[in-house]
Amino acid sequence: MDQEGSAMLSLSRLGQAAHKLLRLFGAWLGFSGLYLLTGGSCPCCGRPDCLVGMAGAGVVGGLVTAGLHFWRKLAR
Repeated sequence: MDQEGSAMLSLSRLGQAAHKLLRLFGAWLGFSGLYLLTGGSCPCCGRPDCLVGMAGAGVVGGLVTAGLHFWRKLAR
């Protein structure tokens, strides 16, 4: 394979990796936002605008995203 073909192949792999990463972060952000919109609030003070509540929503969104991601891999 010549050098130009090798460069195109590496760019293609980089594009696929970037697409997968952006898809993962998009799902994480979406599930975190959905949790916040459905009444996710701080477990300490009960306010939805507390930073602990927002961090909790991020954790919940990350767990749901990871669960769906690994569920797809296990279902194959």
